[in-house]
Amino acid sequence: MGTMAAGKPVIATDVRGSRDLVQDGVNGFLVPVGDIKATAKAIEKLSGDGRFTLLVVFSPNRIITRN
Repeated sequence: MGTMAAGKPVIATDVRGSRDLVQDGVNGFLVPVGDIKATAKAIEKLSGDGRFTLLVVFSPNRIITRN
C-alpha cells in the first residue's frame, strides 16, 4: 500500500486483499500465487519500457479517466 500511496505501480499476488486494491494493468499487475513466470513477466513490463511505462501507462490521469 505504501508504494501505491506514492503513486507507483505494484506487482501483487492475485488474492482477495490485493484484488481489492490493485486493478490489473491500471495501477499495477496481479499475478497468480506461486507463478514465477507471470511475476517475471510483470517485472519486465514495468522495467522494459522504463520511464514510459511509469509516466504514460500508469499516469494518475489515465487511472482517474479509466475509473
